[in-house]
Amino acid sequence: MEHEGMRLEDFIIAIKKRWIMILLIVAIPTILVAFLPKGTEKVEYKASGDIYVLRNDLENVASSPKGSIEYNLLNSFAQFITSDNVIEEAIENSNTDFTVDTIRGGLDSSIVKDSNIISISLKGERKEEVEEELNNIIKVALVKVEEIIPNSTAKLIDKVSISESFSGGFNNSKLIILAFIGMSGLAVLFAFTLEYLDDSFKYSEAVEDILNTTVLASVKKRKNNENDDIEYQKVASTLTLNKNEKNKVILFTSSVKNEDKVTAITNVANNLVKFGKKVVILNADKYEQEINGSFDIINALENSSNKEYISYEILNNNIDGLREKYDYVIINGTALNSGVISQTVAQCADSIILVVKGYSTSKNVVMRSMKELRSINVNIIGVILNNINA
Repeated sequence: MEHEGMRLEDFIIAIKKRWIMILLIVAIPTILVAFLPKGTEKVEYKASGDIYVLRNDLENVASSPKGSIEYNLLNSFAQFITSDNVIEEAIENSNTDFTVDTIRGGLDSSIVKDSNIISISLKGERKEEVEEELNNIIKVALVKVEEIIPNSTAKLIDKVSISESFSGGFNNSKLIILAFIGMSGLAVLFAFTLEYLDDSFKYSEAVEDILNTTVLASVKKRKNNENDDIEYQKVASTLTLNKNEKNKVILFTSSVKNEDKVTAITNVANNLVKFGKKVVILNADKYEQEINGSFDIINALENSSNKEYISYEILNNNIDGLREKYDYVIINGTALNSGVISQTVAQCADSIILVVKGYSTSKNVVMRSMKELRSINVNIIGVILNNINA
């Protein structure tokens, strides 16, 4: 499957085409989040204390290089403070509900850089218990310091301090903003992906490259566009500039139904009339009977015994009579995927114009139609590409 390169305007078109989808993807989750119960914020307390370690035979333990005996001793003592032995002894002397596991999860002990100080902290949900338990842990550590660092003493620098923090609670306004930003990005990405996967013609250059034929007109999607009339004038001019008398019968067809074929026929025929040409529309499409304009209209199926099918002989006889009376006989043929009618009509026409609906009909379907027309050796003038985004 071939894809055209994404252009800057494609990104804008992708959003404009699918703005309802983007709006729903963004709005629905955002609204749902707005009505969620407000998150409950949990208060967490942290008790902190610093102890100063002094060796009687060496003043500055911590300033010794890492890996030295003195530094390793101080680091071992910091780790020892968080051990189960210290925690269990501290619990024995407390009246809290802390267990070894709960303390271990919230206890931290580390050397303050380039000092003899060890900072100890304990987190918990109840302020008084956190403070009491950390004091007990420090008391045990002060007593046991000499077991880890010989000839040393330790003391609490200042009393234990308490700080509090809040966790576990996004308030609704934050969630709404996050939902809006996240879903907006997802929606735009989805829109771009759909635009990229859209296997239809979007530009005249792609039609000419892939179908190897001329684009006679590129008609914008927006209705009542002055530029569209200019495009149809170009098609009419192309027909009038061809002086070949055997190029008077022009078949307009499409790959599938609903490709705005009648719109193209009506506009081209009206412009031919403005150029002073006598035009008749021979309607051979049972699905599209509503054609109006300043030209004559004949229903080719009217005198046929089978309203679903018109024979080559009946159609050719009609055309032979019309050639003498009109400058141009424009045939409204059925879509090529609707059966054999278009092939029958194509063999009666001098030239063929294929109408392609951009951003709609698959490239593969259009390519198959061109292959079908070329297989019966007909003269394809070119393509009218419509429904193109401005």
